[in-house]
Amino acid sequence: MKKQISPKIVSFTQLNFLKKYLTGLIFAILVICFAIAFYAFSWTGPGNAPPICPSGEPGCDAPINIGGTFQYKSGALGIGGVFRAYSNAIIDGDVGIGTTSPNATLEVKGTMKVFGAWSSPIIKTGTAAQTDVPVTQATTDGFFIGLAYLTSGNGDWGAHITGYSDSNPDPGTIRGYASVSRSRDNLNARSRANSFTTPVKKDEYYKATYTRDYNTPSVTRTYYRIPLGD
Repeated sequence: MKKQISPKIVSFTQLNFLKKYLTGLIFAILVICFAIAFYAFSWTGPGNAPPICPSGEPGCDAPINIGGTFQYKSGALGIGGVFRAYSNAIIDGDVGIGTTSPNATLEVKGTMKVFGAWSSPIIKTGTAAQTDVPVTQATTDGFFIGLAYLTSGNGDWGAHITGYSDSNPDPGTIRGYASVSRSRDNLNARSRANSFTTPVKKDEYYKATYTRDYNTPSVTRTYYRIPLGD
């Protein structure tokens, strides 16, 4: 004889299963809704379309450290490390080293060292007046130095050397002058040695002459050219 199950028990079991099923379904729906809401609020799209940035416009070129395009900055630029120029450095304003308010094209407050390869000295001796240094065109900025030294002789003697430089192929502007002389007794030298130093700009011409003022003194003359740069 088959056992009969009460319809009430069956209905209760079905309701209990349906309750659990609905609870799980609601929970799954809530999880999905929460995930969608989280994704939507975690990313916000741009308010406008991205701007067009053609090459050559400010801010559109490659960064200064890798770009090859000329770039201009209107404000101050500070560099905490070493500044090194691998090509020409062109500065339109004044340059201050050791000062933040230079009053000249280059103002240095402190010790400055300038190195250049001195030319081989030109040494002249003898008593005849002559052009000691023929006309030469400077290939760089620099200095021209002349030294006169009275070496021997009796009586009143005098002579001088003159340095010229300007843009003419035969320069006539006196830039340096140094005279030497000696008294008659040969013991009281008034000016036994003297020199001049004059700047010479790149592409200018320079020369030096020797002149006897009186009698025939023996004077050794030495000249140097000190370039600033190669």
